[in-house]
Amino acid sequence: MSNSFTPPDIWNFPPFFTLQPNHETRAKQLDQWTQLILKHHSINNIYKMTPSSYIYFSNDSINRKLSNEGIISVVNYLISKGYAEWEDNTNTTLKIYWRSPDSMADELYDWVVNNGFINNVLTVYELHSSEDNINSP
Repeated sequence: MSNSFTPPDIWNFPPFFTLQPNHETRAKQLDQWTQLILKHHSINNIYKMTPSSYIYFSNDSINRKLSNEGIISVVNYLISKGYAEWEDNTNTTLKIYWRSPDSMADELYDWVVNNGFINNVLTVYELHSSEDNINSP
């Protein structure tokens, strides 16, 4: 496990690794899985995930592991919320987006408006490394 990321306390709660039958409870559970995955990836600057070997889908200290059905549910939830997409047609590796593409587009648009760049063509370098971008997310 990474030294810079500590999973939330819920990761040590055995029922977290069992898909909950109640719809509302499952939705909260999937939200918590999503937050764990996104935080782990953003803190460690990780852009890809292989669900079949993702380190946090099992917790040896409590002898629990998320089932294949659970992994599929978490992956489908990530994809449905815009936080992930399959890298290719083999469906083995996901691209992880710490923020949804819509959220990133909104931030980029706000930055363009706030810096007076509407109707201007900017290079990727200018978007990423310009002086106007120093304090931007």
